[in-house]
Amino acid sequence: MSQKELKRIRTLGRLIDDKMSQKGAAVAMGCSTRTVRRLKTRYVQEGAEGLAHRRRGLVGNRATDPALKAKVLELLQSKYAGFGPVFAAEKLDEDDGIKVNRETLRTWMLANGLWHTKHVRIRQRKWRERKEFLGQMLQLDGSRHLWIAGEYWHLLKLIDDATGRVFQRFYDGESYKNVVDLTIRYIKTYGKPRSIYTDRGSVYKVTTGNEDNNITTHYHKALLALEIELIHARSPQAKGRVERSFATDQDRLVKELRLKGIVTIDAANQFLERTYNSKHNKKFSCAPRGADNVHIPIGNVDLV
Repeated sequence: MSQKELKRIRTLGRLIDDKMSQKGAAVAMGCSTRTVRRLKTRYVQEGAEGLAHRRRGLVGNRATDPALKAKVLELLQSKYAGFGPVFAAEKLDEDDGIKVNRETLRTWMLANGLWHTKHVRIRQRKWRERKEFLGQMLQLDGSRHLWIAGEYWHLLKLIDDATGRVFQRFYDGESYKNVVDLTIRYIKTYGKPRSIYTDRGSVYKVTTGNEDNNITTHYHKALLALEIELIHARSPQAKGRVERSFATDQDRLVKELRLKGIVTIDAANQFLERTYNSKHNKKFSCAPRGADNVHIPIGNVDLV
């Protein structure tokens, strides 16, 4: 019996021996006097066993079909091997038509050794507040990663600081040519942002022998010609939004590419443009604090 039921036995014993009133017993057991009378009757007629919950040992009304649970676990060990509970629940719903609450799925995965609880780090830095307007500042960075088995690609990403909206493509490297290609594609789609925030990589900033900042990179010169401000971050944490976005992609996007059987950059970019980017933005972006879109129209500027 549970501790709660054992406490009720002692209280009901005192009630039966006229050492406690019904109201006092109700307060002691945290229930109504009507419940006290009902429990007293059951205790007198059936003894301590009568206080046990009537449905103890029975299958719950909302219990999952064992066959469905077995099927889900089989998918988690094959098709969705390595997926976390949240993403697995989404893909089971989207691709297999199986709806399972993500916390239920987490419980199943923990019980079967398919998931392990993660240590949560204490955040030591205060997050910078987002910019107010769409197009006010973009964060730009690249991630070299094993996006498909056995082959490293670079995912170049522009993420709007105010909303978290991403614009990204795969390339063979984080070169000037590829960064410019991504930037031009963005400008043709949305217009010119007011500023772009990058790290101090060689494409974005000349550092050797440049104490007076009197040397600019080709990319910096291109942005100056477009009247777009280039801002250099002083730490990876300063570009936290784009860094965290890459962490999401390295989990979700890798698995999406695997499920789709994608093995080429061209196919991967088609998937980004047609499916992944819009779905990602719908799920993870937010509304800006300000209603204005401050992108600048292209006008007659030659972007080639």
